[in-house]
Amino acid sequence: MIAVFQSELYRVRKSKIFIVCLSLALLFVLALVLSYNFEQVRAHEKGEISGTPSIAGFTEYLFSDYSILSPLLLFLIIHITSDFKQGLYPVLLSKGVKRTDILWGKLLSCLCAMVLYLGVCLVFAYTLIITTWANISKIGVPIFEIGTYLFIQFLSLGAYTTFVLMICYLLRNRTVSFFVNVFLLGVLWLHLTKIGTALDMSYPLYQYWIVGLSHGLQIEQIPQYIDRIVITIASYFIISIVVTRITFSHFDIKHLEKGKL
Repeated sequence: MIAVFQSELYRVRKSKIFIVCLSLALLFVLALVLSYNFEQVRAHEKGEISGTPSIAGFTEYLFSDYSILSPLLLFLIIHITSDFKQGLYPVLLSKGVKRTDILWGKLLSCLCAMVLYLGVCLVFAYTLIITTWANISKIGVPIFEIGTYLFIQFLSLGAYTTFVLMICYLLRNRTVSFFVNVFLLGVLWLHLTKIGTALDMSYPLYQYWIVGLSHGLQIEQIPQYIDRIVITIASYFIISIVVTRITFSHFDIKHLEKGKL
């Protein structure tokens, strides 16, 4: 498994698609920083809003939509389905590599890519908001609470990564996987922002019903609902990994030919 993981991690580091997606994500982060500076900082200075801009508020603002998530989704789909498209799995199996090692190597490489991706985006975001236009010095809440919030976001995106892996392994076709994942993400956004509002579903577990991809989670909610949030995220980790493992164990990889997917 270690050898497969190292190989996959090398592919991530050398991937031009990863660099392109990360660059796109940084552009989205820049747009979010400019928007927060205009909507919160400048508006507060002009007396148009009563709330005081803070690092905590900016942290919640970063995850208020799916801007950061979208490029990551694109990279994951390409990275995962490329092995089927290139016919890599039959080669690995013919060399005696176990399916379990292949699966865990791929999963861990995707999780590492996600951590690197989100880490770079966060460093870039906080550097911009603290040192440039806004120059925010007020933290708003204890650093520990902000750190806990960010840790939960890492877990959430990790669970979402396993979910995308599951969809790609179930479908194995890049185009189909892309449209299905985008469709599910669109349904999630519509459900959280439109249907949920219409039905007055505002409790945190509902907002976190799928791997924490909520537009409305607030830092103050975490201490009270941490158990529900963790259970929800853990469920998505477990279900996605189990389904992927079963799927990968049963379909006949050896008869897959390059160009058929």
